[in-house]
Amino acid sequence: MRHIITLAFVLLGFGVKAQTLIDSDLQQYVRQTLIEGIKEYGDDVNEAGVVIMAVKTGNVIANVSIGQYKGKVKDIPYGNSEGIPSGISRAVLYLSMMGRLSPDFLVETGDGSYKDSITGCVIEDFSHKRGGFGTLTLKRAFDVSDVGIYKAIETAFKRNIGQYGAAVRKTGAFFENFDDGSGTFEETDSWGFWSPCDIIGYRSPFSLLQQTAWVNLVANRGKLLMRFNENDSTTPICEVKNKAGLDSLASAMFETVEHGTGHKMKSSYTSVAGIVNVSPPNVINCRGCFAAAFFPYDKPRYTIGVFVNKHDKPAGRNIASKIAGRIIDFMIKEYLHLQRADEVFR
Repeated sequence: MRHIITLAFVLLGFGVKAQTLIDSDLQQYVRQTLIEGIKEYGDDVNEAGVVIMAVKTGNVIANVSIGQYKGKVKDIPYGNSEGIPSGISRAVLYLSMMGRLSPDFLVETGDGSYKDSITGCVIEDFSHKRGGFGTLTLKRAFDVSDVGIYKAIETAFKRNIGQYGAAVRKTGAFFENFDDGSGTFEETDSWGFWSPCDIIGYRSPFSLLQQTAWVNLVANRGKLLMRFNENDSTTPICEVKNKAGLDSLASAMFETVEHGTGHKMKSSYTSVAGIVNVSPPNVINCRGCFAAAFFPYDKPRYTIGVFVNKHDKPAGRNIASKIAGRIIDFMIKEYLHLQRADEVFR
């Protein structure tokens, strides 16, 4: 997903200061839940954030970013607009392949490790030290395997960087319209050479606001909006035309929560579709723990994104997803079941 940050970062840099659509009660609950969710890790967590959006309007209704040092918590006013490891790479790549490969396409992940002979890039799944997952469907690889998604990308585009680039742009990941509705994958301007670590997103930082907005696009049938105040435009920033691909991705996200690694976001009140990820360690051995979801799955109303920057091990998929799950249950009980959503989140 190389170069994915450039335009999107510019677009989401505006409007962040005027957050008049924030719901103060929800903001307070989210902040407290985030503090409670990271306190057991002490100073091993130096930054964490939550963004919540209303699906149809794109309204940002909660935006909390905090840091932790020596047991003290501080607010980071613009933390969620800063670049963090990408947790949505597999989702973007999955969508880019829909139309070329089916969700049932079988991919061999072996022991969960891949090394590129040209660039030296190493991609490893969290299952690598336990022998890997072997053969997976593309839909299952979306949840658990960077190796599987990357190998499927190689099959879909045969290392043609131009066709790959055009397909990724049509996912809305650049926050621009790049689809004439024909469904073709035409080559575009040069993206340089084929680099597996760039493609799988290891070197593509996104802000939490960006990542949540893109997940909201999936919930909103391809329409990407993000509004911070009443004056912000209600016209979508861009729209993804691949509706069948979006449906397939949403279904894979639902399976991730119902039967996969996102089970901590599963709710007894309604259906939830989500994404979970833990990034490889950076130079100071920090891993980005990420979870995002929209709910209800069949009639999406809200989208949530959670990020926890965790130093050293353990840094598992449950860290961010447990926080997301608590907030989802709170919102379902307090707003959806009481039919207060339209009044509170205008």
